[in-house]
Amino acid sequence: MADQVQQQDHGPVRVLSMVCGTSGALTAGVRAELMQAINTANEAPEIQAIVLTGANGRFSAGINVLDYSAPTPCETSIGATTRLIEDSAKPVVAAIDGVALGAGLALALAAHGRVARRGARMAAPDIKLGLVPSGGVTQRLARMIGAEGALDLMLSGRLVQAGDGVIAPVLDAVVDGDPVPVAIALAGRLAQSGLWTRSGARSDGLADPQAYMRALVAARPRTKEGAAALVLRCVEAAQLLPFERGLDLEEVLFEESVASDASCVMRHLLIVQRRAAKVPGVSLTGAQTVTDVVLTGPRGPFAEVTAMALNAGWRVWLALDEGQRSADLIQRVAQMYDGEVARGRLAAETREARLARLHDGPASEAQLVLEMGGRGVEGPAGAARVRITESDGVRPVAHGGMMWLRLHAPAHSASLAELALPEDVQPEQAATLIAAMTSRGNTGAGKTVLRSAPMPGMLGRNMDWAVWTGALALVATGHNPYAVDAGAEALGYGMGPFRHMDTEGLKVVLARLDHLAAARGQPAHPENSLLRRLIAQGQTGVRAGQGTYSYGGAAPQKRTALDGGLYDTSLCARALHAAVVNESARLLSTGIASRACDLEVMFLQGYDVSPDKGGLLFSADRAGLLRIEADMKQFQSLAPHIWTPHSRLQKMIKDGVGFFGRAAAP
Repeated sequence: MADQVQQQDHGPVRVLSMVCGTSGALTAGVRAELMQAINTANEAPEIQAIVLTGANGRFSAGINVLDYSAPTPCETSIGATTRLIEDSAKPVVAAIDGVALGAGLALALAAHGRVARRGARMAAPDIKLGLVPSGGVTQRLARMIGAEGALDLMLSGRLVQAGDGVIAPVLDAVVDGDPVPVAIALAGRLAQSGLWTRSGARSDGLADPQAYMRALVAARPRTKEGAAALVLRCVEAAQLLPFERGLDLEEVLFEESVASDASCVMRHLLIVQRRAAKVPGVSLTGAQTVTDVVLTGPRGPFAEVTAMALNAGWRVWLALDEGQRSADLIQRVAQMYDGEVARGRLAAETREARLARLHDGPASEAQLVLEMGGRGVEGPAGAARVRITESDGVRPVAHGGMMWLRLHAPAHSASLAELALPEDVQPEQAATLIAAMTSRGNTGAGKTVLRSAPMPGMLGRNMDWAVWTGALALVATGHNPYAVDAGAEALGYGMGPFRHMDTEGLKVVLARLDHLAAARGQPAHPENSLLRRLIAQGQTGVRAGQGTYSYGGAAPQKRTALDGGLYDTSLCARALHAAVVNESARLLSTGIASRACDLEVMFLQGYDVSPDKGGLLFSADRAGLLRIEADMKQFQSLAPHIWTPHSRLQKMIKDGVGFFGRAAAP
């Protein structure tokens, strides 16, 4: 019992410290132990009052997002916990340090007194997950600070610090040091007086009914739907209903919000992004702090990679191949920064500071060598070497410790990178690279790094192959290419496959399709395809001014010569979704991808897939993989290598699971 709630008596006052772990989450186990500890303190004749605080300088970060999807026993719900605190036979004072978020704030509000360290942060961030605050937050907060302040905090989810005016009525004291001694003294005084006000009986926030109503009316235009509308109903109820009935309504509306599509999507997005932020199989122990990088090799997006490194706060040393002019590269980087300064995105002083870290010549020391093709220079001893690649040349063999990194374009601003590690990679060098790429601020590139097996195409280019091949197969069987793009956009893609191919350049696309087809044991791209015809006519995409679309105006234009055939956007969307799902199953089965969350984040960050439906794999889970498989069988004859259901997918359907562990819908 003492593991998650520590107890220490200070005379007649018992201090209960919640040990919420590294995440600060108020788990069901912590709540159960806390409830038992409060009951025990109430039964102990020598204890007159209780102080509730958090261990390690943090009150509580609230409920873990995963817990919202798991059944919670009523007896240990946050509502039951806060009711127990409020109904305690002995006064309870919360000593708030660090953070009190969500359910943590609910515990503090349920207490009979609150003392906070100056700078401690409090928030009801539930709205950011599409949820109604629970545990009585909507009722107690409105009664304490009124409708305007309560709606401000709950509809924004913003953090406020102890001492902020909006939260001031909630706190009995704000102190510069440890809040626990002051809370002990306050709890002792309340016990001695025998008088304390339960938070549900507070009415200071209701003192001006007209102001309360004005705040409700003012909030109505921005609270017409979703969790915001439910929050407004709860705050209305705080004025109109007895406290207990208000709590009952809040609980019902909270459960409604938990089950809503919007909240399920928001929680899924948060979970996959958190999981994808940690590269599997690599410990960051032993990572060197990167201050200097060497940029070398014969070809590649030098200016963008240089800007990425400078933006990360590193010194960059150019070691270019013969025939390359460092002065030209430096000028291109300077022009990139000039454009940002002109658009107001970068201060002129910052531009100068970054360019001052760009050097032409060998580095005496560096922790990272970014190699743009070839072998380049060796670089300083012990430096981690990584080949910047488009992933076509990645091979499934140990390669002298060489790591492969695909930076999604544009390298200096895109948030995504893919990493393939050879079998013989040195753990410290992998750790140095990953820490450098994922760290934010002035110490790293701030990217999400997705791990891939060292296979041609890695994650993104294999997915491109499946989607592009599927799109071209649809056109070959009579479908309008613009209907295919419209179907992709309806699916959530920021850009359809034909626009994407035009942007990449059709010659590059064709070479990639044939290269990856050979690596996968599939036939080369058909000789009579639209892609080969356009290339033969010199219509190779954006740079040529014409591909599947015409370029040169404000926006790409459809070409009359290609705007024919079947125009069924819904069918095209289903076909592309089926291709994506099937390829995802293949990537997971072969181990090229290790986790579904990596693929989902790749779609969201690498392809600008709309998050409205949670992502392509999440929406497949919710639609039901059995239905997706039926779509595959419908399109299978068009391109068997794209739409023949993968064995991994068939097993998932048989086992009744989805990509994220959910049972497939019938």
